[in-house]
Amino acid sequence: MPLLSKPLPAYSGKYDVGAVDIEVDVEAERTIGRAIWKESGEGVMKVGPSPHFMQQNQDLLETVFFTLYYPSVNTYSISRKDLDHHYWVPRPVSLIAKGYARFAHINYSIINWIFTAGLWTLAGSTKIPAVVDTPVLGSADRPISRPTERSDPQTDDALDAFPVVIFSHGMAGMRTSYSQYCGELASRGYVVAAIEHRDGSSPGTIVKRSDGTDREVVHIPFDAVTSSDDRAYTLDDFKTDQKAMRSAEVEETLSVLSSINDGNGLTIFKQNPRDEGASLDQLISRLSVSSPIIAGHSYGATLALQTLSPHPNPRLPFAGAIILDPGKQSGKLNED
Repeated sequence: MPLLSKPLPAYSGKYDVGAVDIEVDVEAERTIGRAIWKESGEGVMKVGPSPHFMQQNQDLLETVFFTLYYPSVNTYSISRKDLDHHYWVPRPVSLIAKGYARFAHINYSIINWIFTAGLWTLAGSTKIPAVVDTPVLGSADRPISRPTERSDPQTDDALDAFPVVIFSHGMAGMRTSYSQYCGELASRGYVVAAIEHRDGSSPGTIVKRSDGTDREVVHIPFDAVTSSDDRAYTLDDFKTDQKAMRSAEVEETLSVLSSINDGNGLTIFKQNPRDEGASLDQLISRLSVSSPIIAGHSYGATLALQTLSPHPNPRLPFAGAIILDPGKQSGKLNED
């Protein structure tokens, strides 16, 4: 372990916690907003399949990517060597460091190297306490049945539906940045999907396609984009488009969770380029997808507020929200 890297504390709830990285191709193609790249003239905010010769950092949403935290069976009896954990700083560390350098407006090779070394020294080997792909609470060696939706799974013998939370990270955040909070919720009986947004607000992410290819996306600065028409394109306009992109990712995440709940967990596992999700079939009929909760911090909290606006999106049927320090510079709430 690097000199200054420290382990994260265990979760304090009554349940052990499992975690699965899930990446799934998006369902529909659509273009969001007016942003285009100054350099190429290509649209920035798009959802749908793309040709593989596209520029590396074009912000096209081909897949939705999130970590699913859930209450798991007790892992005490499982050998420690058989337990896998995600890194808190996703790999490659150099990509995350490059993104942070872009946020600091000092994106040079030597600076990227310094940021990479610093990030590795501080947190390079830190791992998230949740155990990867451990069996779901209440499902081990028990038949799957259709339960009634209740908000609190009481024991390993229960097959109640878990309350569902979808979490949106803040500016310069990633799906792992709030792992401690998401894991704490899971240790108390919630299933939490922590999205990795591809709207240009995260430092860096790797898009893994179902055909085995991948590409990198790093932070998108506002000064790299302009309008696709003759109208002025302001920073507020850019943030509006980013929040619309995030809403699309939330829609896609909820669609994946609904599919898992309907019994397609094994199919999603087999198609997942992250090679995780063997436990997903144990979540059939166990997710309260009809009344999910949206949660977020900073930029993500603004998205959560927008989701509960007076003009609700029928594709986002959220019953409530957890608002953590909404960003004062996150822009206006989108009208739709």
